[in-house]
Amino acid sequence: MNPLLSQFVIEARDQLEQASTGLLDLERRPGDAGVLQTVFRAIHTLKGSSGLVGVAPLTVLVHAAEDLLGAVRDGRVAVQTGMVDVLLDGLDRVGIWVDALETTGDLPSDAGDTASIQASRLRAWLGTPIPAKAAGTLSASWIARLDKAVRLETVRRAQAGGGMPSAVVYEPDPECFFRGDDPLALVRRIPERLALVIEPTSRWPQPESIDPLMCALRFRVLSAAPATAVEAVFRTVGDQARITPLALADLEADLDLGADLETNPALPASTRADVQPEAGSEDRAACRRILAEQVLVLELAVQGEQWLGRIDSVERTVCNCLGAIGDTDHLGKLASTAVAARATGSVQPLRAFVAELAGVSVVAEIAPPPEPAMRPARVEEIPADTRGAEVRGGAGRVLRVDSRRVDTLIETMGELIVAKNALPFLARRAEEEHDRRELSRAIKAQYEVIHRLVQELQSAVLAIRMLPVSQVFQRFPRLVRDLAHRLDKRVELAIEGEETEADKTVIESLADPLLHLIRNSIDHGIEPPEDRIAAGKPAHGTIRLAASRGPDAVIIEVGDDGCGIDSAAIRAKVVAQGILDAVRIQSLSEDEVLMLVFHPGFSSREEVSELSGRGVGLDAVLAVVETAGGTVALSSRLGQGTTVRLTLPLSLAIVRVMTVEVGGQVFGVPMDVVAETVRVPSGAFHSLNHGPGGERAFVLRDSVVPAIDLANALGLPPAPPAEQAAVLVVRLNGERVGVVVEAFRERLEVLVKPMEGALAGVAGYAGTALLGDGRVLPILDLKELI
Repeated sequence: MNPLLSQFVIEARDQLEQASTGLLDLERRPGDAGVLQTVFRAIHTLKGSSGLVGVAPLTVLVHAAEDLLGAVRDGRVAVQTGMVDVLLDGLDRVGIWVDALETTGDLPSDAGDTASIQASRLRAWLGTPIPAKAAGTLSASWIARLDKAVRLETVRRAQAGGGMPSAVVYEPDPECFFRGDDPLALVRRIPERLALVIEPTSRWPQPESIDPLMCALRFRVLSAAPATAVEAVFRTVGDQARITPLALADLEADLDLGADLETNPALPASTRADVQPEAGSEDRAACRRILAEQVLVLELAVQGEQWLGRIDSVERTVCNCLGAIGDTDHLGKLASTAVAARATGSVQPLRAFVAELAGVSVVAEIAPPPEPAMRPARVEEIPADTRGAEVRGGAGRVLRVDSRRVDTLIETMGELIVAKNALPFLARRAEEEHDRRELSRAIKAQYEVIHRLVQELQSAVLAIRMLPVSQVFQRFPRLVRDLAHRLDKRVELAIEGEETEADKTVIESLADPLLHLIRNSIDHGIEPPEDRIAAGKPAHGTIRLAASRGPDAVIIEVGDDGCGIDSAAIRAKVVAQGILDAVRIQSLSEDEVLMLVFHPGFSSREEVSELSGRGVGLDAVLAVVETAGGTVALSSRLGQGTTVRLTLPLSLAIVRVMTVEVGGQVFGVPMDVVAETVRVPSGAFHSLNHGPGGERAFVLRDSVVPAIDLANALGLPPAPPAEQAAVLVVRLNGERVGVVVEAFRERLEVLVKPMEGALAGVAGYAGTALLGDGRVLPILDLKELI
């Protein structure tokens, strides 16, 4: 993508999120003027920025939404649920188009028709639906009122094979001047103009009431050029112009083509609606001098980086010169040549055209500028094997950061450079002095300084990646609203702690688990209104989505005040579905029974519905959370509601590990699963079954803990017999397991990198880290290994 389009994609997503969230608030509080103004401002900003990147269908759709919100703001239309539905549908469509712009650089081929349909649905709430852009002939009385000679000339061109003409109705935004638009200059750039009608958009006010800073005009233009050529002129204001191909029937009113064409062999210049008086020779000479200077400007354009701005400047100047001398015949070719120059990145055709107008000759060919920064990239020009990398490197990877965090990072980096510069002095002292003890103290002191700065730098870098959970929470109010409507339930979503921050990767991993949990709360937890009223509850159910910060974790809770989970029903379903037998299920505690809802394939529904009953969802929640190094806990009270608690690490980049030695090698175990370390006498282990590789256990504070030999699990040589065994007690899925190792080593903070290449599929490993002495430390995934 070119930089302008890339920036538009980023900002468009922000505006869409803001508008969607605001619409949901507006539906709940229709009279809140502040919320309405926020939504209107977001839509208005999106419309303005879309006009700059030339995505006319998107602009048309957003403009219709802006008009509807403007009517609501003015009190002409009241907010209703159906209206909000249509607005949200329109924003969803815009979101799909923004994704298409990011991946392909263009809108889908059916975007124009879709925009017309969506805009009609929106304007239906105003009572003024807009027909499709090119729906048959144009039944406009202004065409029939044009001078007969003008219409005859248009018919003559069409019959001579010049193509069907176009009718343009351009009504500029009243505030167009504040955005730098010049409506008259745009109209003058329409190629092959045959007629121009300028009229006020409403009854002309008294002179003292006229606001000179507001545009109150409408332009109607008849052009012999095809609609595609005319659309290029209005690419930045596509929502303000309607361009319609004409049929001969639109031009033949009151014409006797045979007689009129015979008596009017050519269109006299004096009948043109917008022709200007003949210019004098002095005017023409001055304009030729100006045009010659523009040729020189284009020759210099390729030597700088502002070539695109030079094309715009030259086009405006040449347009003014042609207007001054009344030469409107060349305006159309000027516009098309300038458009081609922007698209191809070559100023040569434009330079040749201006030189011809100026009556000067050009000698050398000008090569196009190397890779212009603003040139739109075409998808087909990107090799197939690199297209994915282009997409991944686009707007989706942009991370917005508070400037104060960047300032902290720069300050810490400056101190670290100072500390680094002290190391050469220590090296010189090592060469010149012989007091090793004093040198050792100096090195240790400098190490402490560098260690402190590295800690600060680590905190500053991690802070840059920290995002508020509101980034993912924002999508759920819309989900709750739509699902509740579909299931005929009344549900409110209460969000708490959305300012809580976590690592960007953790935030992104939350989206799917929370989606499943909230859908289950609506579908399984919240009862229909009549059932809630019968149970003494309010008709509206409440889902609570809360985030809080723990010492080293972010805690997310999803709770509802619904019917709760019947553990007896869970036991029966588990046995009926063959997950556990009747004997095993009776030995489980209530908490363990409730956790069975996360078992793969478990479903409490008898029939499959659109939302549930397929036995997938909650097992995916558990898998995603555990992959991210987190845990899941569930609590429920029958008739009162259910709460699911997700505990996730603050960051997935830096991990604290306990290093252990096994089979003469060193491995790392994440500290989040380590409960404690103990030494167990060899005689304290008890065999649970006989034979080689039999399971063992030991008693720890009156509890039986199963023991697993890590060397055996990794396929390494067993350790020599010892009086005491080093046991790492870990907690996996809520149960304690003893992992027997040879020795405990130090605890470290490491940067874990995933396994790549041929090692990517090796089970039991979470990744690797680099130690200070250059060795590679394998990080174990005990949940998968055991």
